[in-house]
Amino acid sequence: MTWLDPFAGLLALAALLPPLVALYFLKLRRKDRTISSTLLWRTATADLRANTPFQRLRFSILLMLQLLVLALLAFALAQPEVSGGARAARHALLVDRSLSMQTKDAGADATRFAEAIEQAHERVAALHGGGFWFGQTPAIMVVSFASTAEVLTGFTDGRAQVDAAIGAIEPTDASTRLADAIALVRAALTPVNPDDPNAAAPDEIVIEVFSDGRIDDIASIALRPEERVLFHPIGKAATSNTAVAAVGVARDPKQPADVKTLARLSHFDTTSRTVDVELLVNGRVRSVLPEPIEIPAQSDDPLLGILPGEIEIAFPPLLLPDGGVIEVRIVESDALKDDDLGAVVAVPPQPLRILLVGGEGFIIRSALESLGPRELMEMTTEEFEAATRADPASLQSFDVIVLHGALPATAPTARYLVFGGGEGISGVEAYGEKSDAFAVGSRPDHPLMRFVSLDELFVHSHQAVAATERGEVIVDGSEGPLVLTITAPGTQVVLVTFDPLDSNWPFQRGFLNFVANSVQWLATFSRPVSDAPFKPGDVVSVMVGAAAIPVSILHPSGEEITVTSGSDGIASVGPLMRTGVWTVKWSGGDRRIAVASRDLMESRVNAVESLEFADETIAGRTSGGLSRSALWPWVLLAAVTLLIVEWWWYLRQV
Repeated sequence: MTWLDPFAGLLALAALLPPLVALYFLKLRRKDRTISSTLLWRTATADLRANTPFQRLRFSILLMLQLLVLALLAFALAQPEVSGGARAARHALLVDRSLSMQTKDAGADATRFAEAIEQAHERVAALHGGGFWFGQTPAIMVVSFASTAEVLTGFTDGRAQVDAAIGAIEPTDASTRLADAIALVRAALTPVNPDDPNAAAPDEIVIEVFSDGRIDDIASIALRPEERVLFHPIGKAATSNTAVAAVGVARDPKQPADVKTLARLSHFDTTSRTVDVELLVNGRVRSVLPEPIEIPAQSDDPLLGILPGEIEIAFPPLLLPDGGVIEVRIVESDALKDDDLGAVVAVPPQPLRILLVGGEGFIIRSALESLGPRELMEMTTEEFEAATRADPASLQSFDVIVLHGALPATAPTARYLVFGGGEGISGVEAYGEKSDAFAVGSRPDHPLMRFVSLDELFVHSHQAVAATERGEVIVDGSEGPLVLTITAPGTQVVLVTFDPLDSNWPFQRGFLNFVANSVQWLATFSRPVSDAPFKPGDVVSVMVGAAAIPVSILHPSGEEITVTSGSDGIASVGPLMRTGVWTVKWSGGDRRIAVASRDLMESRVNAVESLEFADETIAGRTSGGLSRSALWPWVLLAAVTLLIVEWWWYLRQV
């Protein structure tokens, strides 16, 4: 209980109480009356003695009632108020809508987010109270926050407007950051010209946070003197959760069309958990691990704190020649369903960009053209060296660079198919020339040798080389290696130690197959296997190719939204606030976008009981009892009631 003006009550009590008591010490002036009997003289005499100054007072109900009325009036003048929270003219309600707020605790009928919305509505009702009977209504501001913050309504005393703003908040799967929300509240309180010496001092404000407390940046926020925080904790501290923490895909270098899926599972609980995990491609189940996966319990590191129990799993390779959406899903449900699935979009094959350097004759050029590349550019060795000196990065855009004939003095990191020698190439040691060679052995399981027969191959002359630790012999000849692969940081090389024109290979079907296999194998090292997943809250730019055309966005839940592309033919999609696979469609095509949460703080869903700011710890409290009620109207009403009773008793005694 607090008092708005306690001195007024004490002053009224001190001024009125002595005169009231003094009145009972004074002798009453009575009028002469004619009576029929002296039976009541004894009572009259006693009454006379009671009103004689300095005599002992008789007990009087009227006096007790009048004293009580006076005390109540003084109590009302002191304006007492009862509240469980701070009293201020402004309140900012900050509602958490992050991923962890989508948790449904055991025994709960709704998610934490739904509970936060309900508590925020109840808090508004408590702050507005009952008009006159509960004092001044504060101005209320509503802010939602996750990875970013948004003002739903500025400071207003309109209850309907505040309730509508709270009802408009939508849940997201983003991470939790509180600093932006605090900054928006402070901006609303900052005067237009804060440097003005006549600017008013900042008003006291109560910042009320409705959250489960899983806030990443809470320790970096320092509160100002005029800021008071009320924390309304949502959720239970004992809630456990298992999440698909990451999903990745990789191509087998030996089988580039095969895609291998890897996943990491994280578990937050003091006991281990066994789950079944399945793999989906384009929404259809393609693989299920034969045995359930046991994820270990979380651990407590003295330096890093609580670490989740983790396990990595791998699915058998899948043939995905056209790419697709790959999803890893935990079959068993838990408290937070939104992180039980991770998705990635495997990139479909794209037409190749090939650079042919120093090509002589049409044999190799014809073999490359038969692949149907998107672009086949030719340069001389001198032009290639000039381009390397001018801008080496410009050559990175080519999937494969084919070198035929003389090798350039310098070459940037890239993917190379080299015909005609290996002198100067890191990974092999050249030591002369050999002649009249034929193939004596090969690696038939290697992707380069798919559908390639070397039984009739005859090489007139070739470079004599020896492979180092970076080189691997694929085809061995009677006079030394004929085909090798070389791996170096950022560089992948397929080296053919002879010029095809110095052999009978171009006249065999296996030559075209070898060129196709080599280009495809090298291209797998230049292309991303999958699009990097976006995180909730990202805005994605999609090239749709034409300006001002309608673009539809399909939400993971199935809802469709229509936007228009910009004047540059780019459609900005987002922010994408929910995890899952989004589909962008336009008249010329479509694109699928995977959105996944990569914040383990959100998957650790055990709620906290206090907020640890940089300079203060705020303990959580329930919304009940936080309303501030002015008691003086009720006290005044009680005083009036007693005054009526006192008047009735007085009339009864007359």
